[in-house]
Amino acid sequence: MLDFALGFLNVNTRCIWFNVDPANKDNNLTLCPVIDMINHAPRRTTKPEALLSTLAFSSPTHSSPDPPLEDGAELCFSYGPHEDAMLLAEYGFVVGRTNEHNAVEIDRFVEALFDAQGREGELKRQVLEDEAYWGCVLLSFSLPLSAPAARFADAARTRRDMTLQSGPDDSPSASWRVLVALRLLHLRLPSHLASSTSSTLSLLGHDALAPWQHVVSGAAERISVGNEKVVQGTLKGVCGAVEKEALDGLARCAEVRARWDKEAAGKADEEDESGASLGMLETVWREEARIAKAVGGV
Repeated sequence: MLDFALGFLNVNTRCIWFNVDPANKDNNLTLCPVIDMINHAPRRTTKPEALLSTLAFSSPTHSSPDPPLEDGAELCFSYGPHEDAMLLAEYGFVVGRTNEHNAVEIDRFVEALFDAQGREGELKRQVLEDEAYWGCVLLSFSLPLSAPAARFADAARTRRDMTLQSGPDDSPSASWRVLVALRLLHLRLPSHLASSTSSTLSLLGHDALAPWQHVVSGAAERISVGNEKVVQGTLKGVCGAVEKEALDGLARCAEVRARWDKEAAGKADEEDESGASLGMLETVWREEARIAKAVGGV
């Protein structure tokens, strides 16, 4: 199993998904010399233009915010709007607090809240699915895209999007989809609708959903003062659970580090690559705890 993990990491961090054979995507996991050596720089818009036999890296346009290319300067481009957890898994590094794309997926917490409402929660979940507010969303990737195997390239373009987000200017918040879901969760349906066995098609046009649909459409900022208060309370509880999970993760990392330090006593000359990897994992947990604490305190 260890040999497989090592082989997977070698392939996953060095190979990229590249359009070598448009007719057969299973053949598009490949090595692209030079491209795989270009480092990530957030917010860059300039990127390499690769053909099968050549590689070009154009100078930024006058309207681009990228710095001009100069002799001897390092070529960088953005790998995409990715959080540290994905950057670590796919490329083997993290950015840290300055990564405005850092986020915590909270789908499982939200799903549990709907499950707890039984049939009413099931109906509400179906409404969210029908309105495209539940499930995975398509991501846009900049070249290169690393993937464990070429057949997983399309799957790698989706992610769950019930998230707590770091956001620009260090202003963490819950994603719009989280707020949409929680507002519907706490909109009580009439008893005859809550126990209905019919499809959600009739429910979507029912007056009972009108306050929620007004918020979704932008016609209103909130369903009611009471609904918003309960939503914020629920969000605070979810954030508390996420923060605890992250702190538990940091505690486990500390235990591992202490054990490694004890085993490495007297071996100071050895390069501590494992310690560096653990430090990056700690960064991911630390960011999740920070984001959850900030959003939960709002």
